[in-house]
Amino acid sequence: TKSCGGSDSPAILGESPYATQFSVWADKTAPPLVTESTERQQIGLGLEEFVCQLYQQKYGGQVERWPSWTIARHPERSYIHATPDATVFDSEHDGPGSLSIKTWSEFDQASWRDAPPLSVQIQLQQELAVLGWDWGVVAVLFSSQRLERFHFERDDRFIQALLRCLEEFWVYVVDRVEPPIDQSIATARALERLHPDDNGLAVELPAEATELLDSLASTKEVAKSCETRRKSIENQLKSWIGDATYGITPDGRCVSWKSQTRKAYQVAESTSRVLRADVKPPKVIEYTEQQPQLTDGVNA
Repeated sequence: TKSCGGSDSPAILGESPYATQFSVWADKTAPPLVTESTERQQIGLGLEEFVCQLYQQKYGGQVERWPSWTIARHPERSYIHATPDATVFDSEHDGPGSLSIKTWSEFDQASWRDAPPLSVQIQLQQELAVLGWDWGVVAVLFSSQRLERFHFERDDRFIQALLRCLEEFWVYVVDRVEPPIDQSIATARALERLHPDDNGLAVELPAEATELLDSLASTKEVAKSCETRRKSIENQLKSWIGDATYGITPDGRCVSWKSQTRKAYQVAESTSRVLRADVKPPKVIEYTEQQPQLTDGVNA
């Protein structure tokens, strides 16, 4: 039976960078989609045992891997489940804690500066809600080089809010009623999965479709106008910069127009210049004798 797992909840609450409420709904209502795990996912799973051992060595206590294919369900809401990565025991707590293991790129450690990303915290709190435990730990391995941990106590106030949101979402699943549509790529992909082919027939649209079509047409016109405006501005800036690399405005803002080489991949390698506004200026600015030609070709 399909149910909401810890990785679903961040999307349902609008806190996932990879999924949306609609895409989760599609997963729960459409036939199962057989997909192969990505290389990154396989590496992450392979590192879990290593992280468990490293955690014990660095922080002490006892860590036990969660049994494979074992799903824990909420005692009162069977449509909510959890599959922790491991169980952790230490001298500071009477009972067990949930250990959530993450592997992360060193280049994205800024998102962990003060605490784990909210999506990770939501997942951990759902595990505590399902298991009835009072505490948990998020252990993150940065680029297989540095292990950090974050302790969390059970947050009953948040859990109650989470359960209400999941209950409201599950009504959409049971009644097979679509949740609100958003602009995300995940929702677009879910719609393509639900409706991969057309059947040649016509469907009567609701009255609000007329307003949406008008809005779509006007939005496209605005987007086209903005794109035209953007290109005009960029061309004017390029004209002023000329053969130089940087352009400095009277108020100190810096614009660069550097050569950039695209590596060969199915197409021949090519080099072109890329215009970037408000870049960090070089420490030493060497001005060219070339003076920009002032024109009124771009209106403010």
